[in-house]
Amino acid sequence: AGLEAKKKAKCRPGKDRKIKWFTTSDRKDYNGFVSQELIELGLCRATNVLSSGLDFYFGEQFDSDRKPPEEWARHFSTNFNEGALVGSIPGLMQIFGAKDSCAVIWWKCKDLKTIPNHTKVPLCDSHWLPSFNVNGQSRLIRSAARIGRIVEDDVPNFRRLYNILKKSRLPSYWIVKPQKGTYESQGMHIAKLVAEDLISSNRFVNWLSKSIILPECSYKHLYQKSRCERRKMTFQYYVHNPLLFQRRKFDIRMWLLITSIDPLRVYILRHGYPKVSTRTFDLSDLHDQCTHIRMMLDPECGTDPDDYYNSFEDGYPKSTASPVWFHGLAAYVRDGSVMRLSDNWPATEHWWSSKVWPGIEAAFLKVIMLVRSSLAEISDRVESEELKAYSGENHHPHHRFTLLSPDVAIDRNGNPFIEEVNMNGMIMGTHIRKGGYNDQFTDNDYLRHALMIVGAGGHPHYSKYTEKLESTIDDFCLQRIEACDEDDKKLLRLATNEEAHTGEHWYRLYPPTRCHPPSPPEPNPCLIDEEDESWWPEQARVNKILRTAFQETPRDTLLWDFFHSVDTSAIHGKRTVPGHGRWAPRTYKEYTAEP
Repeated sequence: AGLEAKKKAKCRPGKDRKIKWFTTSDRKDYNGFVSQELIELGLCRATNVLSSGLDFYFGEQFDSDRKPPEEWARHFSTNFNEGALVGSIPGLMQIFGAKDSCAVIWWKCKDLKTIPNHTKVPLCDSHWLPSFNVNGQSRLIRSAARIGRIVEDDVPNFRRLYNILKKSRLPSYWIVKPQKGTYESQGMHIAKLVAEDLISSNRFVNWLSKSIILPECSYKHLYQKSRCERRKMTFQYYVHNPLLFQRRKFDIRMWLLITSIDPLRVYILRHGYPKVSTRTFDLSDLHDQCTHIRMMLDPECGTDPDDYYNSFEDGYPKSTASPVWFHGLAAYVRDGSVMRLSDNWPATEHWWSSKVWPGIEAAFLKVIMLVRSSLAEISDRVESEELKAYSGENHHPHHRFTLLSPDVAIDRNGNPFIEEVNMNGMIMGTHIRKGGYNDQFTDNDYLRHALMIVGAGGHPHYSKYTEKLESTIDDFCLQRIEACDEDDKKLLRLATNEEAHTGEHWYRLYPPTRCHPPSPPEPNPCLIDEEDESWWPEQARVNKILRTAFQETPRDTLLWDFFHSVDTSAIHGKRTVPGHGRWAPRTYKEYTAEP
């Protein structure tokens, strides 16, 4: 009670008191958990979401298909103080957040590959699942005779798609996703494509017309269901040979924190949250959504929580860094059998950390690098609208960030595939080996450190290394051919402060966390590649080919050079080690047993 009274007193405006005001969107998790964390970091909550004089916002993205980012800039940007931290990056929703964006990015890469020696092709990774959109008109299905028919014009790039699928390995399986209204996977289902469906383009059109409708929509008692009226769908390749956990399909919820578009700065939580299905994997029953699509305790599956958690002999794996996770991993084989990876869980952990996790890092890096130029163009337009909103007064654009929560599928060979990128999903998970239903969503300061990275608490550790950092920045700038201006120094200071506040669960994914050899007698874990770059073991590498494809801006190059030449951990005293489930100091072991 005394602590709450002090917090309330702090948030009363006074003569000499500088108060930082925050607001969140009104969704329950933001309104409760996130707000409490921000209060603990010393911010004061504004009672009105659209209050003026705001310093911090965290919640859903502002832009959508109905309100583009320029609309937000015209009407709401003036509610924020100069230097405010705004948890919404313009354009992310339309580029990543919409269901149809999966297909847009996949076709973009297909187009790039038709251009000889196009520089961006190396960013088009196989970890992005093949996808295509069907843009039929929405209508309510009332009888089988009125289902309607898809035509070729409803499918962008129809002829190219048809020819690609004819040459592909069949049968293939596709998740069919309504482009809108897919909360809790409603309206999603699996469709199987066989060679007979591709005998002719007409047969393929018939398959599409049949596949966009949920199987149960053909039954009379379900005609009135709202989910039967959705006709704009996205087809995404289904990973039908998945890695399994205790014979069940799963996907991994990840968290990425983007703190800047130019220069690009991305952080990743060093473990994922497994979402395991309630039923044993069976590819022969595609209609069972609780096996293939609806993970964990989806209400539609009708599974009692106690029964679900009791079905896991060693407890539910609430983190991919838990021994429980590695004990239960197995590979699904085409004949329907299941092959356990290894009886030695440290060997399985080594395989996961050295193959699966760097693959996940690379997948995220490449797709963000691929779309960065599009995001930058949208951001420039938004900043222009902001300046108009401020009537031409001297105004620095708000600092924007966002928390992404992608879902990743893993095949039996350990190859990761990005299924979708959710906007601002909440952080969950724990490394406790066993626990009941009540601690399923335990947060071990993951969210707090994400907020500290972006500066919600004002980067409180900065005062401990201010002099050392400023001296290092001055020395670095003196050695550059191009002199640093004050904005350059501010950028280097901010990026170093972010790194110093990552805590033990986050690390910087881009620019990559460089391995600087420690002082003797400590062993040197660094690996030197053919380009004379120094890397940590089991780290996704960004070579010159990828950097060229990325098309770095001068600010990107400045930041890369700084982290390349300066051991920033020696400045702030926090040893940052990238990789899955790795907390410094980390001893790297060579395992001879491979799963």
